[in-house]
Amino acid sequence: MKTGDKKVNQMEGQNMKESIGEIIESTKELFKSKGWGRNPQEINKIGCSWFAMTIAYEIGDEATLQESSDVDGDDILTPHMWVVYKTKCYDAETPDGVDDYLDLPIFKRMEKRDLKKFLEKRRES
Repeated sequence: MKTGDKKVNQMEGQNMKESIGEIIESTKELFKSKGWGRNPQEINKIGCSWFAMTIAYEIGDEATLQESSDVDGDDILTPHMWVVYKTKCYDAETPDGVDDYLDLPIFKRMEKRDLKKFLEKRRES
């Protein structure tokens, strides 16, 4: 790997989860320094797309972008973009990743009735 390549570099004794967590933490600091969110929740609210694209680029080709509109044709979910890498979903609030995108905090904060409606539609399809 060339020095200039933007790929997740694992240090000796470090696992991929730690590397992604470090990417997310440093990207959060960059966003805060630029005024693009004071905390992870605010970054997700106002800059989730830029944040997701930035960390996906840093992780490398195996990272994919996912949007709520990709999984929700009825526009019930809060608009959001996150990164999927291997089996985990990542955003500004989840440096350790979650197994199911519905476990991302931004969706956990949704009104219970809206989340229930989405889950019912998801079961039907």
